[in-house]
Amino acid sequence: NCNSTLLFRSFLCIGLCIAGFGTGFKNGPAVVVDFLQSGTDFIPVVEAFAEVFATLDWLDERLGERRFLLGDPTSEADWRLFPTLVRFDVAYHGTFKCNLRRLIDYPNLWPYARDLYQTPGIAETVDLETYKRGYYSLSEQRNPTGIVPRGPEINFSIPHGRG
Repeated sequence: NCNSTLLFRSFLCIGLCIAGFGTGFKNGPAVVVDFLQSGTDFIPVVEAFAEVFATLDWLDERLGERRFLLGDPTSEADWRLFPTLVRFDVAYHGTFKCNLRRLIDYPNLWPYARDLYQTPGIAETVDLETYKRGYYSLSEQRNPTGIVPRGPEINFSIPHGRG
């Protein structure tokens, strides 16, 4: 349906744009394949950066009107977005310079991510330290010093206040 198609496009855009940030800083502007258009066009990193945050803004607005992306109960769309959200502040914000806003700056996305995290059985699958070590591992393009930050400290266990 239309809702699920739009949501899939949003996740694909976020994923492609974030992936593009990790590919081109050494040799000039990074480019991202924009599969949302023709499958072969390229968009510059500045546009990809803007698209990531336009999509997050759109998702935040949508979640102001409903508990989950497609309404109650959770759907596959919610669970496909969750890994990106749970890694956003600890990895993407710093490693890929997706630093206009943090997840915790979004009034609806941040509680939504905590709501999903607090679903029975989910918290046990999340290891923020492992994500940091992985994303900040020694990489000539991404992290030439191999320094893994100690922060940020993020608490997904605080009450989410949703539904």
